[in-house]
Amino acid sequence: AGASVANVLIARNTFIDLPGESDGAFIQAGGTGGTISDVTVLDNRFENVNFSVEVVCANGSDGRIEGTRIVGNFFTGSEVPVFVGNTGTPGEEASSGNVVDDMLIAGNVFLHNGGPDVHIAGGMANSTGNAVTNVTIAGNLMGASTSFGGVAVVGGRGDGTLNVVDGVRIVNNTIVDKPFPAVAVNPHPESFGGNNTISNVKIANTIFCNNASEFDAG
Repeated sequence: AGASVANVLIARNTFIDLPGESDGAFIQAGGTGGTISDVTVLDNRFENVNFSVEVVCANGSDGRIEGTRIVGNFFTGSEVPVFVGNTGTPGEEASSGNVVDDMLIAGNVFLHNGGPDVHIAGGMANSTGNAVTNVTIAGNLMGASTSFGGVAVVGGRGDGTLNVVDGVRIVNNTIVDKPFPAVAVNPHPESFGGNNTISNVKIANTIFCNNASEFDAG
């Protein structure tokens, strides 16, 4: 309990052909009261890595990840290039009270991924009362995808309840050739509610071209 990690740099590496559920850079806080701060993922290449970068509080409570920077990377052939959120495991004690805060995703290139290129989720399976706050997505090029859009902001999925996403800035990006809405915002995409909330999402100075649509709010 209460473990902490700080000031980690993952820079100028190449990750290729990692199979199945493998991650390239996996930034996870678990247990009780774990903290990860100031991790930078800089100038890497991720090719055919299903989950290239995950920033997640999982299977624990009162964890915190803050100050993550994902900058200047190239992603291609990924199922989900960047995932940010909180999650638990069905049948175990719910993940609760976790926070992912103060995150920058900037200057990256996403091309021919499944998508969404950036997926933000307040809570996934068996998670309650978690939050993702203050995320800036800026100056990225999000090119053609095979399945989804550029950015998805989701309050909760599955049986996630009472989770929050607050403060997402999507600015100065280029999002093109998406077969799904370029930016999708939905408190709970599944058919039943979970009292999850999304607030303070701002989109500005972004170029949209040849997408199925520019924006969708569920």
